[in-house]
Amino acid sequence: MAATEATIVVVLLVGDFAAPAQSDAPLLRLVLLSIGGAVIYCALLNAIGSPAIGDGVDVAGWILRRHRA
Repeated sequence: MAATEATIVVVLLVGDFAAPAQSDAPLLRLVLLSIGGAVIYCALLNAIGSPAIGDGVDVAGWILRRHRA
């Protein structure tokens, strides 16, 4: 939950800073918001440690095995 909340805060802050400068480029704004959110989310998951990362790897493994079958 902490990583998700921090991601929301960062996306809102980046959106506020990007709004005046990039009002004519909505695709660039979307890319900036997505990259900012993804970087913060991954960094916080990395800081939390292996339990969160291990769970994500397990879920990805389940999804990939279903696709191959």
